[in-house]
Amino acid sequence: MPSNTSTRPLHRAFVAALLLLAALGVGCDRSKPPVDETANQVRVEPAPDDLPDSDNGLWEDAAAAQVITAPFLWRVDGGGGDPVYLMGTIHLGVDARQELPPVVWDSLKASQTFVMEADISQVNPFALGKYIQLPPGESLQSKLEPDVWRGVRELVSDLLPEPILARSQPWYVNILIVQQLFPKTPPMDMTLLAEAKQQKMALGFLETVDDQFGMLSGLPEAYSIKSLNQAVREGEQLRQEIDAMLSGYRAGDAAGLEALIIENDSFKEWPEARDTMLLDRNARWMTRIEGYVKQGDVFIAVGLGHLLGEGSVVDLLRDKGYTVQRVTP
Repeated sequence: MPSNTSTRPLHRAFVAALLLLAALGVGCDRSKPPVDETANQVRVEPAPDDLPDSDNGLWEDAAAAQVITAPFLWRVDGGGGDPVYLMGTIHLGVDARQELPPVVWDSLKASQTFVMEADISQVNPFALGKYIQLPPGESLQSKLEPDVWRGVRELVSDLLPEPILARSQPWYVNILIVQQLFPKTPPMDMTLLAEAKQQKMALGFLETVDDQFGMLSGLPEAYSIKSLNQAVREGEQLRQEIDAMLSGYRAGDAAGLEALIIENDSFKEWPEARDTMLLDRNARWMTRIEGYVKQGDVFIAVGLGHLLGEGSVVDLLRDKGYTVQRVTP
C-alpha cells in the first residue's frame, strides 16, 4: 500500500478511529448537522434506515467503482453450529454496493442474524448532545491557538454557528473537519444494515450509541486537541493519509493497515487512547461475540481496527480455541 506519505502519527490514530467507528453513522451523510438554535445545542440525528443507491448522483465524489478482490472477511468455526463471519468495515470512502465482492454479500445472505457495533439508525437526537458539548464555562476557542481557532471557524462555518462551535468538544469538531475530506460514499455499515433489513434478518448489537459517544468524549482532551491542531494545520497531509488508508483497504493489505492503525507512534504515545477506542471494547464485546459464535449462522460487521493485531477480536477468538480464517474469494 502507499507508504510515501509524510503524515504525522497523531493524525493516523484519530483518522483511523474516524474511518472505523460505526458511531459516525449518526448524521454523517447529511451536509450539515442539525442545530437547535434556540437551545444553543447541536441535535444529532439518526442515520437513515434506507440509503440512496450510489449511482443516483448524490455521491458524485465517490471513487470509480472497482470490486475489491481481498475483502476483510473472516470465517469463524468451532462454536458447534454453522460458521460465523466477521467483516471489517471502513465507515466512509468505500462504496459497499459497488466495491465489496460477491463473497461478502453471499456470506451475509447465507446468515440468519446480522450484528454490528451499535444501532445507529435509532438515536435520541437530543440525548447525545451532552457528549459533544463542553462543560459550562468552557470554550473551545480558549483551548486552541489563535491560528487553529481561525482555521476551525473557516472549515466548519457552514456546519455550525460560531456560538455552537465555541461550546463543542474538540473531538467532535475534529470529526466534522475530517469527514469533509472523505469521498462521499454511503456509509458501509449502514449499507450492510439496510441489506440485512431487506433480507429480514434478525439484528444484534455489541454496544449502544451512548457507549460509542461516551467513549469518544472520554478520550484525553490533550490528545483530541493535538489532533485537531494537526487537522487544521496539515490538511493536505491528512488528505494523503486518508487516501493511503483507503488504498490499503481496497488492496486488502492487513499488515499495512495494522501498521498504520494499530502500531503507529501516536498509540505508543497515548496508549490510553488505543485502549479506549479499541482494546477495551474488544474485550467487552467478547461475551456477546462468543455467544453468537456458538449460535452460528451470524454475520458480524465491526470497524476493521477491531480485527487487526494483538488484542483484536480475531486474536481473542483464536486464544479461546476457535478457528478464524480469512476468506479468499
